[in-house]
Amino acid sequence: MATPESTSFGMVNSAIFEHLQAKIDEDARVREELRNFLQDLEKQGRATQSILSRAHSIPSAQLASTIADAENSVSRQVETISKLADVASKYPYYKYNGMWTRDVQNAVSA
Repeated sequence: MATPESTSFGMVNSAIFEHLQAKIDEDARVREELRNFLQDLEKQGRATQSILSRAHSIPSAQLASTIADAENSVSRQVETISKLADVASKYPYYKYNGMWTRDVQNAVSA
């Protein structure tokens, strides 16, 4: 017997597809938000690496300012990872960890 949610012609309820589309849209939004954090983290990582490599080629007298620059750069990375963690922790680990695992590993090893 047909329910009010289905049509009298036996067609599938369109609300199912609307719900699926909403889930797909939400997933795309989350991926884009995470991708933005990861792009920032990657840029910050390159900047940190650049600063740290510079430390090996400057005189000791200039080392203090380079170390301060590196500390500031690492602090920005920590902030970005914290924001990423806030967003990613709202969703199942398995769903998005493939997006951010490598970038976080790179930031930690830098």
